[in-house]
Amino acid sequence: MFAAHPEVQSLFPQFANVPATQLSQNKNFLALSYGTFYGMTFIINNMDNPQLLHKQISKMASPVFYVASPTIAQQNDETIRIVLEVFREELGSTFTAESASAWTSLLSYVN
Repeated sequence: MFAAHPEVQSLFPQFANVPATQLSQNKNFLALSYGTFYGMTFIINNMDNPQLLHKQISKMASPVFYVASPTIAQQNDETIRIVLEVFREELGSTFTAESASAWTSLLSYVN
């Protein structure tokens, strides 16, 4: 997200001025990353419970998570694109078109 929209990094004061090449060594960035992956794990583990997902995700419905540019819709699209790109890179040929479609549906629902 930061490579595509560098202005978003400024929302995170703990690493707003850290060069992108150094983010992977920044403990604050890593903490946010691990928290994000924990959130994805929660979503995956509770896909069969939409009420629980809605309850937890609605706690995140705060303007602080969004910036004016890109728009919320663009942020959501970009997030889905990046997640799918990471899966493709990490999973290679085991990440099928069917998998991509399922993840796109789930992430669209969550967003």
